Amino acid sequence: MLKLILRLLAHKYTSFFVAVLLTITIAYLSLKQPSMEGGFGHVFRGQDKMHHLIAYFVITIAYYFSIQFYFRFKAPLIMATIGAILLGIILEFLQLYSIFGRDFDVIDIVFNFMGVIFAFLTIKKIIPITEE
Repeated sequence: MLKLILRLLAHKYTSFFVAVLLTITIAYLSLKQPSMEGGFGHVFRGQDKMHHLIAYFVITIAYYFSIQFYFRFKAPLIMATIGAILLGIILEFLQLYSIFGRDFDVIDIVFNFMGVIFAFLTIKKIIPITEE
């Protein structure tokens, strides 16, 4: 299954489309008005932090494939890491504006960063790096 996913993401248009789609989705979910129903429904305290970690883990991997196969830049892992960190910081600071009805939370940035670092380590360990 992992090989199939990697093969799909290695296609330049698929990787770019997935990265754009995930960026739009994360931006929407980060900036939309919180619902009164509680969104996904929290089973335990701090569950939303796990959503941040997983989302930024996935977006970092998507950025990596998009940068490596669509844009073909050098050092795609470093660029993907920086891009995902910047996305998380920018979206969190946008929540300072009352028009979004959201609250800024530095802990969200910490969990975003943790997801990016886990993705960085996963890519270094599992996915063969072809940066040279």
